[in-house]
Amino acid sequence: MPLVKSRETSSLTGSRFRRSVLLWLPLAALVVAPTAAATFNVNTGSNLQSIINMAGANANATNTIIFAPGTYSITSPLTIGSAFAGRTLTLRSSAGATTTILDGGGSTFIIWVQSGASGGHLIVDGLTLRNGNGTGANGGAIQVAWTETTVRNSVLKNNTAAQNGGAIAVGGNANGSQRNSVLLHVVDSTFDANLSNGDGGAILVFKASAEVSGGTFLNNDATGLTNGAASNPKGAGGAILASTGGTLTIDDSTFTGNDAKLAGGAVSTFNINATVTNSTLTGNT
Repeated sequence: MPLVKSRETSSLTGSRFRRSVLLWLPLAALVVAPTAAATFNVNTGSNLQSIINMAGANANATNTIIFAPGTYSITSPLTIGSAFAGRTLTLRSSAGATTTILDGGGSTFIIWVQSGASGGHLIVDGLTLRNGNGTGANGGAIQVAWTETTVRNSVLKNNTAAQNGGAIAVGGNANGSQRNSVLLHVVDSTFDANLSNGDGGAILVFKASAEVSGGTFLNNDATGLTNGAASNPKGAGGAILASTGGTLTIDDSTFTGNDAKLAGGAVSTFNINATVTNSTLTGNT
């Protein structure tokens, strides 16, 4: 290993003797540690899943994928798996949600955060997610298991779930140990004309907690067409259903024209602590 050569100097001033020594040091000791973050830039011609896999393969604790303006056709879910356990992945536009669109084409949901990513954090920032379809599943645009998720400055529009959570479905783990963990943060985002055939026209939160701030919910629908058992009928929460432990906090948000077949035209909760402040709810049925 290359070494830095030592140098010894001395000086005598009066009765005081001063000596300085530059020790032999391995050259590697002088190298700055690698950055803890990495950034990837993509455009509409990029293979998005390959870029996500590249981000997962490096050793950085935080990775950001920056989307150039354009419409990105999603033909299969962008999958975020165990490589991101305990790590943060940000999907962010360079120009905002108006010009940067991920489109599921009505055939697939758009982002799938698998349970193996538990302990990680997905951030969706400044994107439009539209025309996602959770065929046979929960979450028309985003399906999340056990992983903290933040959606901010974004638009989720015209997404459909065959079951619950027309735009987003977030679930804690099976034994419910994450019920008091805030797994979903919604900040300054719009949910427009999303539909679930079960509960939660826009959002389902199950065995987890959620915070919504500055949300706008327009014309979302929980149709209840996926019939549950007589003891658990479907069609609750035209915009949001939060169920089975945890907390739901909503602040500075607007709910307009949302519809639920069963109950809670805007918001429905079951066995969960909910707080709504500084918000407007009008025309929900």
